[in-house]
This record gives sequence, C-alpha cells and structure tokens, in this order.
Amino acid sequence: MLPIRLELRNFLAYRSPAPILFEGLHLACLSGPNGAGKSSLLDAITWVLWGHARARTDEELIHIGQDEMSVAFEFEQDGLRYRVQRERHRNGRGTLYLSRWDEDEGKYAETIGGTNNRTQTQEQITRILRLDYETFIHSAFVQQGKADAFTTARPAQRKETLAKILRLSEWESREARVKEQLADLTSQLNVLEALIQADESQEAEQAPLEEKKAKALIELDAARQAREEAEAQFDEVAGAQEALSRAREQVAAAAHRVQGGRDELARIEAVIAAKAARRDAFQEMLVERETIEADYARYQQARRTLDDQADRLKRLTAPQIRLNRLHRDLDKARAALLQDVKVYAERIARAEAEAANGKKAAGELVAIDARIAVLDRRSDEVESLREQIATLAAESTRLSARNDELARERARLRDRLRLIRSAEAICPVCYQPLGDEHRAALEGEYTAEGLACKTESETNETQIQAIQVSIGDCQRQIDQIAAELRHREGLQKQAGKLTQQIDRAASTEAGIAADRESLNRVRAELDGERFAAELRIEIANVEAEIAAIGYDLEVSDAAADLCRQLSEAEDLKRDLDNAAQMLPELEAELAELETQHTRRRAELEHDLADTARLEAEIAALEARSADHRTRLDRRNKLRVEERGAQDRLNHIEQALIAIANSREHMVQMRARREDLRAEKSMREDLREAFSKNGVPAMIIDSAIPELEHATNRLLSRMTDGRMHVRFDTQRENKSGTVSETFDIRISDELGERDYELYSGGEGFRINFALRIALSQFLARRAGARLQTLVIDEGFGSQDGVGRERLVEAINAISGDFDLILVVTHIEELRDQFPEHIEVRKTDHGSLVTVR
Repeated sequence: MLPIRLELRNFLAYRSPAPILFEGLHLACLSGPNGAGKSSLLDAITWVLWGHARARTDEELIHIGQDEMSVAFEFEQDGLRYRVQRERHRNGRGTLYLSRWDEDEGKYAETIGGTNNRTQTQEQITRILRLDYETFIHSAFVQQGKADAFTTARPAQRKETLAKILRLSEWESREARVKEQLADLTSQLNVLEALIQADESQEAEQAPLEEKKAKALIELDAARQAREEAEAQFDEVAGAQEALSRAREQVAAAAHRVQGGRDELARIEAVIAAKAARRDAFQEMLVERETIEADYARYQQARRTLDDQADRLKRLTAPQIRLNRLHRDLDKARAALLQDVKVYAERIARAEAEAANGKKAAGELVAIDARIAVLDRRSDEVESLREQIATLAAESTRLSARNDELARERARLRDRLRLIRSAEAICPVCYQPLGDEHRAALEGEYTAEGLACKTESETNETQIQAIQVSIGDCQRQIDQIAAELRHREGLQKQAGKLTQQIDRAASTEAGIAADRESLNRVRAELDGERFAAELRIEIANVEAEIAAIGYDLEVSDAAADLCRQLSEAEDLKRDLDNAAQMLPELEAELAELETQHTRRRAELEHDLADTARLEAEIAALEARSADHRTRLDRRNKLRVEERGAQDRLNHIEQALIAIANSREHMVQMRARREDLRAEKSMREDLREAFSKNGVPAMIIDSAIPELEHATNRLLSRMTDGRMHVRFDTQRENKSGTVSETFDIRISDELGERDYELYSGGEGFRINFALRIALSQFLARRAGARLQTLVIDEGFGSQDGVGRERLVEAINAISGDFDLILVVTHIEELRDQFPEHIEVRKTDHGSLVTVR
C-alpha cells in the first residue's frame, strides 16, 4: 500500500486543511510540536482503511464542537489506484465507500459500498491490502506507544501475528474443510455399518420364514374352502333384504299419505271455521246498517266544515305575513331611535369627561413645564463642570510633565555626585581634578539641588492627587445630572400628550349643546309614539283585511273534534258495503269446502287400510331377513379371514425376496465401507498435516531463523555488534516435557537479560530492529508488497549516538520501501531527512505543509 492523497474534515485536531499529497516522497520526516497532530494523520489512515485508531470510540475522533467527520484516502496497491472514504456522525450514523480508478475515463468510476453494506466493503478493502489492522500495526506501522507491541506480546500472540503475516489462515481453512469431510465420511460409515448389520440379522431369519410360509399356505387353503361354503348358504336367502326394504318404503309412503290426508283435513276444517266466522260477522254488520249510515253522514258534514275553515286559514296566511313584517319594521324604527338616544347620551358623557380631563391636564402641564425648566438649568451646569474638568486635567498634565523634568534633573545630579565622589574626580564644568574643598562644595550644592527637586516633585504629586479628586467630584456631579436629564425626554413626551388632551377637550366641549338638543327631540318622539306614521296606517289596513276573511278558530276546532269522534264511521261504512257485496260469494265457498272435506276423509280411510296390510307383510319378511343377516355376517367374516391369510403369505414371500436382494446389496455395501475407511484414513493424515502442529508449524519453524537473522543484522548495525536476539520455539516444562512457544531472548556483552532490564534507548533499538525485520519479512513472505514504513516512536529515548545509528539504519533500509515516514518533534533530527511534512497548530485547526 503506497499513500497518494489524504483529505481530512473535522478529524481530531484538523478542521478542513488542504489535501496532503504523498506523491514524490520517499524518505520524509513528519515534524511539528507536541500536540500539533502528527500522529493524528496516521490515525486518520488506519481509521479510514480499517475503522481503528488509538481512541476508544469513534466519537472521540470528531473535532471538538463538531457533529460529524470524514477522511478520504487514495493509495496504490498492486499497480491499481483506489480511494476509500469513511464518514461518521455523533448520532452513530456512518458510511464507507471504496472506489477504483478507471484509466480510460480518468476518474474514480467504480464505487463499492455505502451505508448499508459497510461490512462487505471493509472485507473488500482488507482483501485488496492483504493486511488487517493488527498485522499492519505489528509490522509496517511502528505506532506511538506500541513500538514494543510485538516484543511484549505473549508468545501465543506473537505466533498469531506471524501466522497472519505468513497467511497461515489458509491452512486453517483447509483443516476446517478436511474436518467437514471427515465428519461426512464418519456419518456415511455409520450409516453403512447400520445397514450391513440390519442385512446380516435379516439373513438369519430366512429358515424360520420358510416354515411360516408352508403353514400360511395351509391356513389360506382352509380359509378359502370355508368362505365358499358360507357364500353358498348365503345365496339361499338372497333377496329377502331387498323385499323387506321395498315393503318398508311402501309403508313409509302410505304413512306419508296418511299424514298428508290428516293435515289437509285439518286445513280444510280451519278454513271452514274462519269463513263461517266471517259470514256471521257480515250478517251482524247488516243489522246495524241505519246507525252506521247516519254516523257516516254526520262525519261527511264535519269534514266539509273543516275544509272550509282550512281554506279561509290558507287565505289568511299572506295578510298575516304582511302584518308581522310591518310590526317588525315598526320595532326596527323604535330600536333605531333608542340607539340614537344611546349614542347621543354616550357622546355627551364622553365630551363631559374629556372637558374634566382637559382641566386636570392643564394643571399637570404647568407642573411638568416647571420640572423641564429646572432640568434645562441643570444641563447648563454640565457644560460648566466639563470646562472645569478640562482645566483641571490640563493642570494635572502640566504638573506630571514638570515631575518628569524634575526626575531627569535628579538623575543628572546623582550622576554628577557619583562622578565627583570617585577616586579621581574631575570637575564637570572645567574638567580639572577636584580638590577636597571644591568637591565638598560641589557635593553640597548638588545635594541641595536634589532636595529642592524632590520637594517640588512631592508638592506637585500632592496637587495632582487633589486635582484627580476634584475631577472625580465633577464627573460624579455630571453623572448625577445626566441621570436626572434622562427623565427630560419622558417629561417632554408627557407634556405633549397633555397638550393634545387639552386641545381635544376644547374641541369637544362646543358640540355638547347640539347633542343635548338632538337627544331631547328623539326622546319626545319615542314617548309620544309619533314616529313611523305610514307604517301605522298600513298596519290598520292589513288588520281590516284579515277581519274580512272570516276565519273562526272555534268553528274549526269543533269540526275537528267531531271528525275525531267519528273517525271509525268511514271505515264502518266501507266494511258495510263490502259485507253486502261479499256475503253471497262467501256462502258458496263454504258449500264447496264441505264437499272437499267429505272426499279427503274417504281417501284417508283407504290409505290407513293399505298401511295395515303392508305392516303384516313386513313382519313376515323380518323373520326371513334375520337368517339372511346371520349368513351375510358369517360370509363377510370368512372373506376377511381369507384376505388376512393371503396378506400373511404375501408378507412372508416379500420378506424372503428382500433377503435374497439384500444378500447381493450387502456385498456392494461392504466394498463401499472399505473404500470409505481408506478415504477416511487419508483425510485424517491431511487433517494432521493442515493443523497447527503440521505444515503451519513447519513454515513458522523455517521462517523464524530468517526473521532472527534479519533482526540481528539490523540490531548489530545500530549497537556495533553489542546486542543479539534469539527466538526459541520450544520450552522445557518442569515436568520434563517440551511445549511450543515463541520466546525472545536478548543478550549483550553482559550476558542474557530480560527485556525489561534494558534501558529505554536499548529497548527501542531492539523493537525497531524487530519491527523492521517483520516489515521486510512481510514484504517477502505474505504476498502483500509492503511499500510503506511508518515510524512514530523512539527518537526521544536515544542519546546523540543512538539517534545517528537509527538514522543510519533507516537510510540503509530505505531502498526496501517506496515510502518511509519518520514522525518526530525533535528539531535537530528534521534536517537529517531530505523531505519534510510539517504540522502546525492554529486557532482554526492544525495545518499541514509538504516541502
């Protein structure tokens, strides 16, 4: 895997730096201060390729304050160019994409992966690289804090890492397939053994079966003879059952006819009774003819009166509707006048209230104008105080400048005093050597001048402090007045509102008299009912029209009551007419029904005689049928016994045929069993060869000397031959037995010691040599061309000589890799490498520069 391009967004210390280009780099130093994000670039590569980094969770990799991150990485593998992009959100959502470069189209055309199939995409990436994360960090990536990962690992973990490098998992797959084949062969052998045993036990049963067959033939012949005799006896009584069935069917039919005759007689008798009752009712109704017809005449008169009143009521509807409408219009006119009364009263009340408020506002306006005048005078005081502050500040500045001059004068005098007090003092005026008297005079003069400067400076400082106090007092007064003046704008707004209120009161007071006059006029119209004269005339006309129609509610109610009392008269009259018409027809129907009743009774008596005759015949047939049933049961039983004897004979004969067939099949199964045993023995040999103790163990045993030699060659170069490592693959137990292991033995000129007893610098050299040897070994043996080596550890633990040796070792192996990337924060090492990737930290995230 050879890096080409790395793009980061919100990953650890990086926000959105420019893409990092690795093309053209061979031996490069990744440098920058601690915490700038050097190792984060390597975390980004392992995270985007395998989803693993040094952080415990993916959320820890997201830049602080951001909700999502992404890394895109382009690399070359086996002559092909790929791009992997992985994204992750704090809510757990993530995507993974794998694309391959299309030379013809000049872009990444084929995309595999996405949100829903990240697992399949990850497996595809691992297959392309032919490396997983654990193998990468144990070989090609000397990761910060994990340089000793292989050295300090348990022997089993070392062997597992070496097995991944050697791709020994293929042997595990082969072993698993052979185990499956062995399980299948064992299952087949078990089935064959069971079948062979079953056939052998079946063959032993042939002789007893022959004896059972002879006995079964005798039993079958006896059952056949008994069955033939029973059939001859049954034929003698054949037909009795059918005759009995026919006789029973005839009896049933006769009984059905009898029941039908009885039902028909009952129905005719019920109809005769109903019609006779109806005939009697008609005859009774004809007796009441005069009463019914009189009630019917009274009912008809009442209906005519009711219809006449209904017609008058119908003609009354239109005038009544007009009258109702006119009354509603009169009510509306009254309501309109009442509304006018309300409006005038409210307007008068509001005008009187506004007049009262205007008088109150006039008084408040006077008080507010007085307060505004006071604030205007206070505003003039602010200007005076500001002029006073300016004057005081100017005086303070003058005094501070004077004190600066006095301080310089005192320093000059102190210099002159030091000059004249020296052993070879020179007069600062005439530049002649000073005598003791002259020196004393000058010293007194300079001392007096210094005291005068000091006194004046102290006086000035006192005045400056007093001025500052005065300025503070003035400023506090200004602040106090400013606080008061902040109310001035509110007072002006309040004065404006009061002025508007006074103006409104003056304008509304003039309209009060007109509103009062209008109110009195409207109230007079309401009290005297002098409004809507035309409506009142129209109402009187409509009321006269209604009276002329002549509708009488009492006459209408009396006619309705009489109709309700005689409500049955119309029905009784209709029934009376119907009875007079239907009585002759009803008497003719009764005569016909009596004739039908006589005929149906004669037919019923004939059917009863047939039923008695057939029942006598059935009694004779039942006696004969009883013997028929006995003989039929015996015949059927013997037929079943004959079939059972035949079935037993067939079963025995089939068993004998099966024994003959199984004898030939058993020969074939025994031959197949021998073939399976031979194949199973061969598969067991293969399982042993494919297991960890077989071919993989031989491969590891042959690879370990090569790895040991490469490690010692590099370690010797870095330590001048002082240090040496040895890999032991077997260990003698306390019991005297030998077990498999992968121990690392380290020795120097002092002898063999544990890894923990070496210094940090020595330990790193051991780890570095072993890791480089693993990387080269991986490139040669694992089938994955290891083009990149990353070293993110160790230089800080080395002294000057150790660093030089490590740099020499890196240069010595540079030809074995297309890209070696060395990570360090030590400035003096940076210039020992020809190419640089510099990382610097900014307020907007870390940035990367390739030089």
